[in-house]
Amino acid sequence: MIQFAIIGASGASISHIKKIKKSKYGECKYIYSRNIQRAEEFSRQFNLTPTDDYERILNDTNIQALTIATEPSRHSMLAIKALEYDKHVLIEKPVDSDINKAKKLLEIEKSKKSKLVASVVSQNRFDPIFIDMKKQLENGLIGVPFLCETKMFWKRTSDYYSSGNGWRGKIGNVLINQGIHFIDLVIWFFGYPKTIFSNNFRVKSNIDCFDSSIVTLTFPNKMKASMIFSTACQNSEPFQFNIYGSKGKLNYNNRTKIGIDSHFLPHLTKRIKNRIISRDNSPLYIQIEDFINAILCNKPPAVSIKEAFEVLNVVKECENNFSDN
Repeated sequence: MIQFAIIGASGASISHIKKIKKSKYGECKYIYSRNIQRAEEFSRQFNLTPTDDYERILNDTNIQALTIATEPSRHSMLAIKALEYDKHVLIEKPVDSDINKAKKLLEIEKSKKSKLVASVVSQNRFDPIFIDMKKQLENGLIGVPFLCETKMFWKRTSDYYSSGNGWRGKIGNVLINQGIHFIDLVIWFFGYPKTIFSNNFRVKSNIDCFDSSIVTLTFPNKMKASMIFSTACQNSEPFQFNIYGSKGKLNYNNRTKIGIDSHFLPHLTKRIKNRIISRDNSPLYIQIEDFINAILCNKPPAVSIKEAFEVLNVVKECENNFSDN
Protein backbone atom coordinates (compact mmCIF):
# COMPACT_ATOMS: atom_id res chain seq x y z
CA MET A 1 0.00 0.00 0.00
CA ILE A 2 1.41 3.40 -1.04
CA GLN A 3 0.92 6.04 1.65
CA PHE A 4 0.16 9.51 0.19
CA ALA A 5 0.24 13.06 1.46
CA ILE A 6 -1.92 15.58 -0.39
CA ILE A 7 -0.14 18.91 -0.77
CA GLY A 8 -2.53 21.82 -1.18
CA ALA A 9 -6.17 22.19 -0.13
CA SER A 10 -7.61 22.98 -3.55
CA GLY A 11 -10.40 21.72 -5.76
CA ALA A 12 -7.85 19.61 -7.62
CA SER A 13 -6.79 18.11 -4.28
CA ILE A 14 -10.32 16.83 -3.73
CA SER A 15 -10.15 14.95 -7.05
CA HIS A 16 -6.77 13.47 -6.07
CA ILE A 17 -8.04 12.32 -2.68
CA LYS A 18 -11.14 10.65 -4.13
CA LYS A 19 -9.16 8.85 -6.84
CA ILE A 20 -6.44 7.64 -4.43
CA LYS A 21 -9.06 6.38 -1.98
CA LYS A 22 -10.66 4.44 -4.82
CA SER A 23 -7.37 2.64 -5.57
CA LYS A 24 -6.62 -0.75 -4.04
CA TYR A 25 -2.97 0.23 -3.62
CA GLY A 26 -3.14 3.85 -2.44
CA GLU A 27 -4.00 5.40 0.91
CA CYS A 28 -4.18 9.07 1.92
CA LYS A 29 -2.76 10.09 5.30
CA TYR A 30 -1.99 13.85 5.33
CA ILE A 31 -3.55 16.99 3.93
CA TYR A 32 -1.14 19.94 3.89
CA SER A 33 -1.95 23.63 3.55
CA ARG A 34 -0.26 26.80 4.71
CA ASN A 35 -3.73 27.69 5.98
CA ILE A 36 -4.27 25.22 8.81
CA GLN A 37 -8.01 25.99 8.98
CA ARG A 38 -8.31 24.97 5.33
CA ALA A 39 -6.38 21.75 6.02
CA GLU A 40 -8.65 21.00 8.98
CA GLU A 41 -11.74 21.40 6.80
CA PHE A 42 -10.35 18.79 4.42
CA SER A 43 -9.34 16.52 7.29
CA ARG A 44 -12.90 16.42 8.63
CA GLN A 45 -14.34 15.75 5.20
CA PHE A 46 -11.89 13.01 4.18
CA ASN A 47 -10.57 11.66 7.51
CA LEU A 48 -6.98 12.88 7.00
CA THR A 49 -4.32 14.29 9.30
CA PRO A 50 -4.12 18.07 8.80
CA THR A 51 -0.83 19.94 8.93
CA ASP A 52 0.73 23.23 7.91
CA ASP A 53 4.22 21.82 8.50
CA TYR A 54 5.68 20.50 5.23
CA GLU A 55 8.78 19.20 7.03
CA ARG A 56 6.57 16.95 9.14
CA ILE A 57 5.43 15.15 5.99
CA LEU A 58 8.92 14.97 4.50
CA ASN A 59 10.30 13.46 7.72
CA ASP A 60 7.55 10.86 7.99
CA THR A 61 9.18 7.70 6.62
CA ASN A 62 5.78 6.05 6.21
CA ILE A 63 4.86 8.56 3.50
CA GLN A 64 6.09 7.32 0.14
CA ALA A 65 4.36 9.66 -2.31
CA LEU A 66 2.99 13.18 -2.59
CA THR A 67 0.47 14.72 -4.94
CA ILE A 68 1.06 18.46 -5.35
CA ALA A 69 -1.94 20.66 -6.13
CA THR A 70 -1.02 24.10 -4.85
CA GLU A 71 -0.79 27.25 -6.99
CA PRO A 72 1.59 26.53 -9.92
CA SER A 73 4.36 28.88 -8.74
CA ARG A 74 5.10 26.49 -5.84
CA HIS A 75 4.95 23.18 -7.73
CA SER A 76 8.63 22.71 -8.56
CA MET A 77 9.95 23.96 -5.23
CA LEU A 78 7.71 21.55 -3.30
CA ALA A 79 8.51 18.68 -5.67
CA ILE A 80 12.28 19.25 -5.44
CA LYS A 81 12.17 19.10 -1.64
CA ALA A 82 10.09 15.92 -1.81
CA LEU A 83 12.57 14.25 -4.19
CA GLU A 84 15.43 15.24 -1.89
CA TYR A 85 13.63 13.32 0.88
CA ASP A 86 13.16 10.33 -1.47
CA LYS A 87 9.42 10.80 -1.97
CA HIS A 88 7.66 10.02 -5.25
CA VAL A 89 5.72 13.00 -6.66
CA LEU A 90 2.69 13.52 -8.88
CA ILE A 91 2.25 17.20 -9.77
CA GLU A 92 -0.87 18.93 -11.03
CA LYS A 93 -0.41 20.55 -14.42
CA PRO A 94 1.43 22.81 -15.10
CA VAL A 95 4.70 21.50 -13.73
CA ASP A 96 5.30 25.14 -12.69
CA SER A 97 4.50 28.66 -13.84
CA ASP A 98 8.23 29.53 -14.06
CA ILE A 99 10.32 27.81 -16.73
CA ASN A 100 13.56 28.15 -14.75
CA LYS A 101 12.06 26.50 -11.67
CA ALA A 102 10.74 23.70 -13.87
CA LYS A 103 14.18 23.29 -15.44
CA LYS A 104 15.75 22.91 -12.00
CA LEU A 105 13.18 20.24 -11.13
CA LEU A 106 14.00 18.42 -14.36
CA GLU A 107 17.70 18.45 -13.46
CA ILE A 108 17.07 17.18 -9.91
CA GLU A 109 14.76 14.45 -11.20
CA LYS A 110 17.40 13.32 -13.71
CA SER A 111 20.01 13.15 -10.96
CA LYS A 112 17.88 10.58 -9.13
CA LYS A 113 18.50 8.17 -12.04
CA SER A 114 14.97 6.71 -12.01
CA LYS A 115 15.19 5.86 -8.32
CA LEU A 116 12.00 7.84 -7.77
CA VAL A 117 8.81 8.21 -9.79
CA ALA A 118 7.99 11.80 -10.76
CA SER A 119 5.12 12.68 -13.06
CA VAL A 120 2.72 15.50 -13.99
CA VAL A 121 -1.05 15.22 -14.33
CA SER A 122 -1.94 14.96 -18.02
CA GLN A 123 -5.28 13.26 -17.69
CA ASN A 124 -6.34 13.78 -21.31
CA ARG A 125 -3.64 11.31 -22.36
CA PHE A 126 -5.51 8.66 -20.36
CA ASP A 127 -8.92 9.38 -21.89
CA PRO A 128 -9.92 6.20 -23.82
CA ILE A 129 -11.37 8.34 -26.64
CA PHE A 130 -8.11 10.23 -27.17
CA ILE A 131 -6.13 6.99 -26.93
CA ASP A 132 -8.35 5.45 -29.59
CA MET A 133 -8.04 8.55 -31.82
CA LYS A 134 -4.25 8.40 -31.56
CA LYS A 135 -4.23 4.72 -32.55
CA GLN A 136 -6.54 5.39 -35.50
CA LEU A 137 -4.30 8.24 -36.63
CA GLU A 138 -1.16 6.09 -36.39
CA ASN A 139 -2.93 3.28 -38.28
CA GLY A 140 -3.67 5.62 -41.19
CA LEU A 141 -7.44 5.72 -40.71
CA ILE A 142 -7.71 9.28 -42.07
CA GLY A 143 -4.60 9.21 -44.27
CA VAL A 144 -2.01 11.95 -43.90
CA PRO A 145 -3.03 14.54 -41.27
CA PHE A 146 -2.69 18.19 -42.23
CA LEU A 147 -4.63 20.12 -39.57
CA CYS A 148 -5.58 19.73 -35.90
CA GLU A 149 -8.29 22.09 -34.68
CA THR A 150 -9.01 22.75 -31.01
CA LYS A 151 -11.59 25.12 -29.57
CA MET A 152 -12.19 25.72 -25.87
CA PHE A 153 -14.82 28.30 -24.92
CA TRP A 154 -15.47 28.33 -21.16
CA LYS A 155 -17.04 30.68 -18.63
CA ARG A 156 -15.01 31.71 -15.59
CA THR A 157 -16.52 34.12 -13.07
CA SER A 158 -14.94 36.81 -10.90
CA ASP A 159 -15.18 34.42 -7.94
CA TYR A 160 -13.05 31.90 -9.82
CA TYR A 161 -10.24 34.44 -10.31
CA SER A 162 -10.38 35.79 -6.75
CA SER A 163 -10.62 32.47 -4.91
CA GLY A 164 -7.78 31.27 -2.71
CA ASN A 165 -4.99 33.82 -2.71
CA GLY A 166 -6.11 35.22 -6.07
CA TRP A 167 -3.25 33.77 -8.13
CA ARG A 168 -5.55 32.93 -11.07
CA GLY A 169 -6.32 36.60 -11.64
CA LYS A 170 -2.62 37.49 -11.61
CA ILE A 171 -0.73 34.72 -13.38
CA GLY A 172 -3.45 32.19 -14.20
CA ASN A 173 -3.87 33.08 -17.85
CA VAL A 174 -5.96 30.90 -20.15
CA LEU A 175 -2.89 29.08 -21.51
CA ILE A 176 -1.06 28.18 -18.30
CA ASN A 177 -4.30 27.29 -16.52
CA GLN A 178 -6.55 25.65 -19.14
CA GLY A 179 -5.09 25.64 -22.64
CA ILE A 180 -1.97 23.78 -21.51
CA HIS A 181 -4.00 20.55 -21.26
CA PHE A 182 -4.89 20.75 -24.94
CA ILE A 183 -1.42 21.88 -26.01
CA ASP A 184 -0.16 18.81 -24.16
CA LEU A 185 -2.53 16.67 -26.23
CA VAL A 186 -1.36 18.13 -29.52
CA ILE A 187 2.31 17.56 -28.62
CA TRP A 188 1.48 14.00 -27.54
CA PHE A 189 -0.18 13.39 -30.90
CA PHE A 190 2.29 15.16 -33.19
CA GLY A 191 5.57 15.88 -31.37
CA TYR A 192 7.30 19.15 -30.58
CA PRO A 193 6.37 22.00 -32.95
CA LYS A 194 8.82 23.64 -35.34
CA THR A 195 7.25 27.09 -35.07
CA ILE A 196 5.03 28.65 -32.40
CA PHE A 197 2.77 31.67 -32.86
CA SER A 198 0.15 33.13 -30.56
CA ASN A 199 -2.11 36.13 -30.18
CA ASN A 200 -3.15 36.62 -26.56
CA PHE A 201 -5.60 39.22 -25.31
CA ARG A 202 -7.71 40.15 -22.30
CA VAL A 203 -11.48 40.54 -22.48
CA LYS A 204 -12.30 40.88 -18.77
CA SER A 205 -10.95 44.00 -17.08
CA ASN A 206 -10.89 42.65 -13.51
CA ILE A 207 -7.82 40.41 -14.01
CA ASP A 208 -4.15 41.09 -14.68
CA CYS A 209 -3.59 38.26 -17.15
CA PHE A 210 -5.07 37.39 -20.55
CA ASP A 211 -8.19 35.25 -20.75
CA SER A 212 -8.24 34.54 -24.50
CA SER A 213 -5.65 33.17 -26.91
CA ILE A 214 -5.26 32.05 -30.51
CA VAL A 215 -2.34 29.65 -31.00
CA THR A 216 -0.89 28.22 -34.20
CA LEU A 217 1.73 25.46 -34.13
CA THR A 218 3.54 24.17 -37.21
CA PHE A 219 5.24 20.78 -37.18
CA PRO A 220 8.25 19.52 -39.21
CA ASN A 221 5.95 17.66 -41.64
CA LYS A 222 4.15 21.00 -42.33
CA MET A 223 1.07 19.89 -40.41
CA LYS A 224 -0.52 22.68 -38.39
CA ALA A 225 -2.51 22.92 -35.18
CA SER A 226 -4.96 25.79 -34.79
CA MET A 227 -6.17 26.38 -31.24
CA ILE A 228 -8.57 28.94 -29.78
CA PHE A 229 -8.97 29.29 -26.01
CA SER A 230 -11.14 31.66 -24.00
CA THR A 231 -12.54 31.80 -20.47
CA ALA A 232 -14.35 35.09 -21.13
CA CYS A 233 -17.43 33.47 -22.67
CA GLN A 234 -20.95 34.10 -21.43
CA ASN A 235 -21.59 30.35 -21.38
CA SER A 236 -19.32 27.32 -21.47
CA GLU A 237 -19.39 25.09 -24.55
CA PRO A 238 -18.13 21.53 -25.08
CA PHE A 239 -14.54 21.64 -26.29
CA GLN A 240 -13.74 20.59 -29.84
CA PHE A 241 -10.77 18.48 -30.93
CA ASN A 242 -10.68 17.60 -34.63
CA ILE A 243 -7.95 16.14 -36.81
CA TYR A 244 -8.27 16.48 -40.59
CA GLY A 245 -6.47 14.11 -42.94
CA SER A 246 -6.29 13.28 -46.64
CA LYS A 247 -8.93 10.53 -46.21
CA GLY A 248 -11.21 11.93 -43.53
CA LYS A 249 -11.57 13.43 -40.09
CA LEU A 250 -11.22 12.34 -36.46
CA ASN A 251 -13.57 14.05 -34.01
CA TYR A 252 -13.46 13.65 -30.24
CA ASN A 253 -17.21 14.09 -29.89
CA ASN A 254 -17.86 10.74 -31.59
CA ARG A 255 -18.61 12.12 -35.02
CA THR A 256 -15.68 10.58 -36.88
CA LYS A 257 -16.01 11.01 -40.64
CA ILE A 258 -14.08 8.79 -42.99
CA GLY A 259 -14.22 8.05 -46.68
CA ILE A 260 -14.93 4.36 -46.07
CA ASP A 261 -17.85 3.01 -44.09
CA SER A 262 -18.48 -0.55 -42.90
CA HIS A 263 -14.83 -1.61 -42.56
CA PHE A 264 -14.32 0.85 -39.71
CA LEU A 265 -17.58 0.30 -37.80
CA PRO A 266 -15.77 -1.72 -35.08
CA HIS A 267 -13.70 1.40 -34.30
CA LEU A 268 -16.87 3.41 -33.69
CA THR A 269 -18.36 0.65 -31.53
CA LYS A 270 -15.20 0.60 -29.45
CA ARG A 271 -15.33 4.40 -29.04
CA ILE A 272 -18.88 4.21 -27.67
CA LYS A 273 -17.87 1.41 -25.30
CA ASN A 274 -14.88 3.42 -24.08
CA ARG A 275 -17.15 6.37 -23.32
CA ILE A 276 -19.21 4.14 -21.00
CA ILE A 277 -16.09 2.71 -19.33
CA SER A 278 -14.60 6.17 -18.78
CA ARG A 279 -17.60 7.21 -16.66
CA ASP A 280 -16.49 4.73 -13.99
CA ASN A 281 -12.73 5.00 -14.46
CA SER A 282 -11.98 8.63 -15.13
CA PRO A 283 -8.76 9.60 -16.95
CA LEU A 284 -7.37 11.09 -13.70
CA TYR A 285 -8.04 7.83 -11.86
CA ILE A 286 -6.30 5.88 -14.62
CA GLN A 287 -3.26 8.18 -14.43
CA ILE A 288 -3.08 7.85 -10.64
CA GLU A 289 -3.22 4.06 -11.06
CA ASP A 290 -0.38 4.35 -13.60
CA PHE A 291 1.62 6.44 -11.10
CA ILE A 292 1.07 3.91 -8.30
CA ASN A 293 1.91 1.02 -10.61
CA ALA A 294 5.15 2.74 -11.64
CA ILE A 295 6.14 2.96 -7.96
CA LEU A 296 5.23 -0.65 -7.20
CA CYS A 297 6.95 -2.02 -10.33
CA ASN A 298 9.92 0.37 -10.27
CA LYS A 299 9.31 1.59 -13.82
CA PRO A 300 8.88 5.01 -15.51
CA PRO A 301 5.42 6.61 -15.41
CA ALA A 302 3.48 7.19 -18.63
CA VAL A 303 4.08 10.96 -18.40
CA SER A 304 7.58 12.23 -17.60
CA ILE A 305 8.80 15.51 -16.12
CA LYS A 306 10.67 16.07 -19.40
CA GLU A 307 7.43 15.89 -21.40
CA ALA A 308 5.71 18.30 -19.00
CA PHE A 309 8.69 20.66 -19.27
CA GLU A 310 8.45 20.67 -23.07
CA VAL A 311 4.74 21.53 -22.93
CA LEU A 312 5.43 24.34 -20.46
CA ASN A 313 8.13 25.64 -22.77
CA VAL A 314 5.60 25.98 -25.61
CA VAL A 315 3.19 27.79 -23.29
CA LYS A 316 5.90 30.21 -22.11
CA GLU A 317 6.80 31.04 -25.73
CA CYS A 318 3.13 31.73 -26.39
CA GLU A 319 2.82 33.97 -23.31
CA ASN A 320 5.33 36.44 -24.73
CA ASN A 321 2.71 37.74 -27.18
CA PHE A 322 0.28 39.22 -24.63
CA SER A 323 -0.98 42.65 -25.62
CA ASP A 324 -3.95 44.74 -24.48
CA ASN A 325 -3.95 46.71 -27.74
